[in-house]
Amino acid sequence: MARAAAKTSTDTSFSDFANRRIVEAVFIFTSAVAFYLMIALITYHRNDPSWSHAGMTHHVANAGGRLGAWFSDVFLYLFGYFAYVFPVTLVLVAWIFLRERLSLGYDYRYLIIRVIGFVLLILG
Repeated sequence: MARAAAKTSTDTSFSDFANRRIVEAVFIFTSAVAFYLMIALITYHRNDPSWSHAGMTHHVANAGGRLGAWFSDVFLYLFGYFAYVFPVTLVLVAWIFLRERLSLGYDYRYLIIRVIGFVLLILG
């Protein structure tokens, strides 16, 4: 009986450890993606090859490369200067999820409400 209880305790602590590491890895990945997106937005150049630029341009001035040029062109076209808020909001959402997830538990209702609020903010 004591062995079964000890094994369950070890399994639970390992699962908590693994969950925390996964959440931290997702936060680090999300932060890196947000940093890349911010660099792509900051180094936007209107002559870069993208969906709104017609012509044969082989030189990409965007620090994010062709993908960064496309992303920055689409986001600046759709959202204007509000596009610069997107990477910051991405990091904030990841930070809130990290902080709340590492505590005792996480209520997904709050996550859904926050996502709906962010979508309404974008639409507004």
